[in-house]
Amino acid sequence: MANKLAFFLSREEKTMEYEERTKMVDRARNMVYKLNKKLGVFFHVGIGDIWGFGQLHKSYEESRKALELGRGSVAHVKDLGLGREYASDYPSDTEDKLFYYVKNGNVPKTKDVANQFFDWMVENYGDHEKDIQTKVLEFVMTAEKEVFLQGGMEYSFLFRQNYLNEVLGCQTYGELRRWFLEKMSKACSDVTTKKQAKEISVIGKAKEYIKQKFSKDISLEEVAKYVDISSYYFSKLFKEEEGMNFIDYLTTLRIEKAKQMLKEGNVSIKEVCIESGYTDPNYFSRIFKKVVGCTPTEYKEGIEE
Repeated sequence: MANKLAFFLSREEKTMEYEERTKMVDRARNMVYKLNKKLGVFFHVGIGDIWGFGQLHKSYEESRKALELGRGSVAHVKDLGLGREYASDYPSDTEDKLFYYVKNGNVPKTKDVANQFFDWMVENYGDHEKDIQTKVLEFVMTAEKEVFLQGGMEYSFLFRQNYLNEVLGCQTYGELRRWFLEKMSKACSDVTTKKQAKEISVIGKAKEYIKQKFSKDISLEEVAKYVDISSYYFSKLFKEEEGMNFIDYLTTLRIEKAKQMLKEGNVSIKEVCIESGYTDPNYFSRIFKKVVGCTPTEYKEGIEE
């Protein structure tokens, strides 16, 4: 897109030594040279750093920055001083996992990894209480920002007005850990709760629309457009929530309407057909029999008897 091609290469090692990075740049330069010679098109290449699976977007952003700011045909983000730099003992993998689980709404995993990171802080920097408090605040606020960006919470300027006092008021690392886990778990659960509430709201809105329009020529695409989501996602979501697909749900409503009208006894089969949302009486009869087990006429006669 936008004249850019993105490639993600898998790698087991979490770091890349200088010599290997240099070889990668040389290979990319050679590729650019061959493409230019064969296609007559000159390419530029930007290369990002290594990130975990849940952080691939960061590698992409780094490669984009390297592409924009680098000189020459190929640039690696580390050559520009734009890449991440962690102290050798810092558990960056644990940090990456933590925010990956937060963004995916996995509360048990979030608590587990948050505990691991807290253990690391206490074991390695137990004498630096203020720094641990600062890191706890940083992680909680970062987690809440991720949730906000996903639409999982409403922002308020005074939302965190007591955070600093609460953290400073923790007398032991046990109290601080409990506060940390509580806030991280809350942020994580908000992702799932908001998503579920939104999905339920969407399906509820869709069902009301279907009930109002089922006697007309209504389609899944029309309902999906009404609730403002793609027809593919709406179809999947509807079946998960209702236990049946859109067509079966619509058919159920229409046949229930037909049965109700037939019970009244003073309407023709044709009228029932039209009011139920069908235009072809023969097709209506086939669908009715398939669902109810008898034709509309037989159903009506059975009531009258």
